This record gives sequence, structure tokens and C-alpha cells, in this order.
Amino acid sequence: MFNTDEKDIPTIMVLNVSKEGGGINGISQPGIGNWKKFIFADAGDTIAVQIYFHNSTLYRTDSATLSLLPKRSTADNFHAFVGGVASTTIDRSEGYAIVMTTPFEKVTFIPGSVRIYKHGSPTAYQVQKEASLFTEKGLSIGAISPGWDFQGTLSAEFVVSDN
Repeated sequence: MFNTDEKDIPTIMVLNVSKEGGGINGISQPGIGNWKKFIFADAGDTIAVQIYFHNSTLYRTDSATLSLLPKRSTADNFHAFVGGVASTTIDRSEGYAIVMTTPFEKVTFIPGSVRIYKHGSPTAYQVQKEASLFTEKGLSIGAISPGWDFQGTLSAEFVVSDN
């Protein structure tokens, strides 16, 4: 399975980039930074959502995918991000994180903001087919070998604005 070791961090976490730093050019490595399960955000803030993946089995998995919803949230003031990591050979690991805003604000994906950090590297790689992240099938990230050296994260940024 994915993300089942006691040292794993939550599968989905959020960060208010505007208030706490980080983001595209900041820190998004597993277990580092100000990532949380619940944050507050105001209109004009940029937030980031992180998906963590770690193959907790003894075997390499092929065809791993990451997925996240929603791409745009128009909820009143409670915005839930749900996503996870899956493959054809390992059970899916899911999670959620919450962004609270003042009433009647929306949270919208920023195109071009998806970055992936593989193998525990601080170097981010831009994703080419980022729109697939927001589909049922998910964004393909290829094979993931077992062990801590192959853990990683994906982060995507969103902007909070008036509805």
C-alpha cells in the first residue's frame, strides 16, 4: 500500500503560500515546511495543495497516478480538497485537507503551478499534462520503487478570490 508507514505524513495537506511562504519556488519536500490539514485563507491569497506518495510495500509499482479534486471550488467558506495516489498493483491511498475562507469566496487552480518532487529531492519538476491531475484517471507519474529514497510529493497552487 501507499503511505502506510507510521513515519509517513498525511496524503493530502495544504499551505497558505501568501502567509507562510513556500510555493512553486519554495519548500515542498515531504515532511518539511508549514503544510497542514486545515488552514485559513483570505481573498488574494495563494494556497498550495500537496499530495504525498511513498510505496510502503516490498515491491515496485508500475503505472502510479495522482489525483486531486476540485480544480475550482465555489463552496460557501469550507473548501475540501480530496485526492490520493493509486496504481494498478497497490491499493489507493486517499486523504483530504480543508481551506476555510470568508463566505462566498472561490478557490481556483493556477495553470502551470503543478510541480513534482521525486526521490526526496528538493528539485521540482514541472508537469506537462497537469489537467489530468483533476480527472478520475489521474496524472501518471510512472513506477515507484519501495523505500524512503523514492518518496515524493506533488504540489499545485490555487488562488482565493471573491465569488
